[in-house]
Amino acid sequence: MTQVNPRPLKIEVQNSNGEVTARIPQQLPDKDLEGCDLSGHDLYQAQLQGRNLKGAILYWGSLWNANLDGACLVDANMRGANLRESSLVGADLRNADLGHDAFGKGAWLQGAVLSKANLNRANMVGAFYDDETVFPAEFHPRRRGMIYAPD
Repeated sequence: MTQVNPRPLKIEVQNSNGEVTARIPQQLPDKDLEGCDLSGHDLYQAQLQGRNLKGAILYWGSLWNANLDGACLVDANMRGANLRESSLVGADLRNADLGHDAFGKGAWLQGAVLSKANLNRANMVGAFYDDETVFPAEFHPRRRGMIYAPD
């Protein structure tokens, strides 16, 4: 995986009601969050569709019910991230790491929609899913080391 140095930024992330859920320090262009360190941030219901998050650090980030449709998450560190009920339709997750965090837990994908997402070479070992998780056609979560964990 390519090492990307995180760079500071200032951005307000809003939920679907227009409420600001996160503020992070230096303004960047609307679509460019490449390499940013958003680890541990609460991005509940964030509207990040189509955003460039290549190489972003989302470790332990809460992206519950976020919209990441069409987002570029290539090489992103998403270990231990809460992606429950998030929409990642058509997102590019090539080489993304959704595997084990420091406590041996993967990303939480229960109820997430990953239809048409590119999961080539993404590390999914230890990530959690349930009956509501929607995967791309021909994707087999257990073969990729994912853990079935209904709520």
